[in-house]
Amino acid sequence: MPTTDKLYADYKNAGFVILGVDVDESRDTVEKFLKTKPLPYPIVLGTESGIPAAYGVTVFPTFVLIGPDGKIASHQFGFNESALANILKIAGLAQTAQATP
Repeated sequence: MPTTDKLYADYKNAGFVILGVDVDESRDTVEKFLKTKPLPYPIVLGTESGIPAAYGVTVFPTFVLIGPDGKIASHQFGFNESALANILKIAGLAQTAQATP
């Protein structure tokens, strides 16, 4: 989460949105966690939202980049920080963040 928190902080002014999807815990467990560690972006429950099935998520974590046109621009399965930077380039956000102080 530190990496996604930083990505959100760096790119939110450029229109970057993160939606965290929890697939394993109950609503009560997630709410208790968020009281101790508030996140700057919304978290939804995968079991209630249907998001994992809709996007074919079978590996955790999975990052899905949806472009401004609403279409999937890129996927990343598993955590790889340099690959996350690459999907930001695909979205045209890496250049935006470098241009802002």
